[in-house]
Amino acid sequence: MKLNLKNLLSAAIVMVVMSACSSNDAPAPENDGEQITRVEMIFLNVDAPNEAPLTALAVDEDGAGVKDFEIKKGVELKPNTTYDLTFKILNEFAEAGDQDIAAEIKEEGVDHQFYFAFPEDAFTNPKGDGNIDAKAEDAVNYKDQDANGLPIGLETTWTTGEATTSTDGEFHLMLKHQPKIKSATSTSKDGESDIDLKFPFGIK
Repeated sequence: MKLNLKNLLSAAIVMVVMSACSSNDAPAPENDGEQITRVEMIFLNVDAPNEAPLTALAVDEDGAGVKDFEIKKGVELKPNTTYDLTFKILNEFAEAGDQDIAAEIKEEGVDHQFYFAFPEDAFTNPKGDGNIDAKAEDAVNYKDQDANGLPIGLETTWTTGEATTSTDGEFHLMLKHQPKIKSATSTSKDGESDIDLKFPFGIK
């Protein structure tokens, strides 16, 4: 009887130690980059919310395959108009219910930020040519924030200037994945790119 009790106590100690080791050694969950197959930019006229929004579209038809994103429709906005920009971002190869990557980006906002670049003087607000070049004076009008009070960029506001005559303008959209490094001073140079697309751009 004494021997059995000793064995039981030994077994209990081993189980407690194994449990503790298992808990401590469990790897932290990784926050990998997003797989994205469709990026739609949606510009809604702030002063005419019932007007059909203007959209731009890029599609990656084979997901993780060899094909690159293809720009299906560029950015074409009206002059002297204020727009709210939002996104529809999908992984169309994911199971139903898991395709909305924009919702995932919002949920993981502390790890993500959008950056933008556009022709100088295309917009009266924001002014400049965007923040992809990390110039502090070219701030973007972010409307959303993460849990730390830092911008995400799923919602932004833009006021266009006069109509453009250039036919080679670009609207550069970049989404950076910055787990554990996003801060008030992080830039488009920090982290990995989940999205890096250049849309043809014009104001007409």
